[in-house]
Amino acid sequence: MRVIIILVLSVIIYPAAGLCLGTASRTYIVTDSNYFGNARVSYTVHGKKTTIKNILQTDGQNIKALHLNTVILIPKKGLVRVNFTNALTHEVFDFVVADKGTTVIRHYKPTMITQEEKKAAYMSEQLVNYYADNCTVVISTADDKHVVGKFAGQFIADNGARINIKDGNFDIPMNQTN
Repeated sequence: MRVIIILVLSVIIYPAAGLCLGTASRTYIVTDSNYFGNARVSYTVHGKKTTIKNILQTDGQNIKALHLNTVILIPKKGLVRVNFTNALTHEVFDFVVADKGTTVIRHYKPTMITQEEKKAAYMSEQLVNYYADNCTVVISTADDKHVVGKFAGQFIADNGARINIKDGNFDIPMNQTN
């Protein structure tokens, strides 16, 4: 008798417990969402892997998930600029690197006086700016259609905080400005 009373009370206090008895049921709806578009970016910060494309379709709506701020060739200098924002987290990446091959950036710090030729910067979800302390960016393709590359490295904020970004890669259409 005690067992029946405990079971009845548990169903009243915690209705999901009735699932075991077959007296209650719950329907769980999982909405589908997916990314699509002609731009793809992936990276890992603080152990959190992010993979994103231009558009996130969720609940029947398209949301701009990846903003391509500046993606241009700088031909006279043999450079490419790749600047994009993850609109879902507000993270921003900004690279100016060689338009082919490997670029290593050490101890980058922006200045108001001169415009740096090569740079790597990251703005976190908390809106903290980090600058490449030791970052490698490898561009495998940079043509009039798109830029493909990978990146990884250690970045440092003005207050001395350090983060590691790894497994970064992108395939982004060229000449996109949003």
